[in-house]
Amino acid sequence: MIVLKAEEGCCTIEDRMIYITGSKVWAEGGQIEWGGGDLGFVLRQIKNKLQTAQIRVVLGFDVSRVLVVSLPVGEVTKEKVTGVVEEVLGEDLTVYNLEWKLLRTDKKANLQLVEVILVRSGLLENLRFVAEENQVELTAVDPVAKVIGTKVKTTEPELLVWKEPTGEKIIGVVASEGVAYWVEDVTNEREEKIRQLRMIAEQRYDLRIKDEQVKTLENLETVEVKEETREEFVQKKEQTPPGLKRYVIMAVVIVAIGVAMLGIWMKTMNKPVQTPVQSPQVTEAVSSPTPSPEVTIKPESYTVRILNGTGVAGGAKKVADLLTAGGFTKVELGNAETYDHTVTEISVKEEVSAQVGEQIQSLLSSDYQVEIVSAPLDEKVNYDVLVVTGTAK
Repeated sequence: MIVLKAEEGCCTIEDRMIYITGSKVWAEGGQIEWGGGDLGFVLRQIKNKLQTAQIRVVLGFDVSRVLVVSLPVGEVTKEKVTGVVEEVLGEDLTVYNLEWKLLRTDKKANLQLVEVILVRSGLLENLRFVAEENQVELTAVDPVAKVIGTKVKTTEPELLVWKEPTGEKIIGVVASEGVAYWVEDVTNEREEKIRQLRMIAEQRYDLRIKDEQVKTLENLETVEVKEETREEFVQKKEQTPPGLKRYVIMAVVIVAIGVAMLGIWMKTMNKPVQTPVQSPQVTEAVSSPTPSPEVTIKPESYTVRILNGTGVAGGAKKVADLLTAGGFTKVELGNAETYDHTVTEISVKEEVSAQVGEQIQSLLSSDYQVEIVSAPLDEKVNYDVLVVTGTAK
């Protein structure tokens, strides 16, 4: 699965980055219509245009949302977070995938602030599928509001206004200390929408935004990109790449020569060798155990789901960094149902080698008390390993 994370920098869409809305995909100054269908032929064009197999994705406002909500201390569960978000937005969240994390606790008000990320259902799965099909690595998938929020480093709040590179919408983001609190479409009646955003910031979050703190980020120009039809994409996909047949023939010839040489060598080894007759010597045969073949796992082949089990902000991200450094590059982040976990627990699917869990345990054991759960994961889940974080040492 794809990790939802935000990196610094936003408003100049650099190379190797694409911006996806519900109808268009923008890349390096150009845009392509996709209409919410199959992203495969679009991603193929972008890969060829950017000459890279590593692409970062930013999700547009119409397919992603970010907001901050507050709940009483001790009542932060996925079910209650979902209920609060539905009430605040007045929308049915069944069309979204929801992830959340605890930001901080206000002890005086006895409230906990929670960051919520919503992504249009099916989009992440579609992205993952076409990326694997086209051999593209998605280095990150970022909701645009979360990325814009990282631009505000100070405790003083700001309202940042930004025009999407596809030219479809203009959005306003209320942010403070690197966190996006609220995002809204301000394309029409911009002044009135900005006034409403400032009211929301003050009334809901106690963030007072001054006139000079309303800022417009740099807009991006778009240029035309030649589109490839779906028929052209399918035809290219079915064609044999130039030179491939020649390499296949060469490989077959090399293998044939290797087999012939191996046969000659074996015949030579089987010929009897005449040696001078010596007095027979009796030696005691000592049998040695046949070593078991060593199994080498490929960490990058396994998808690891990491759930924050302590409620400490960034707890799952810290574990993800340790695993990524150890070669486990396919990680997902989320939150456990409760935050009372003291021991970090690892669960793996039955068909996954036990060495995978042992390697993850080894990577985390210096920072956490780690246990491997004996019961296997449900075969229906779309990840191979589940890690629920516990308290750090």
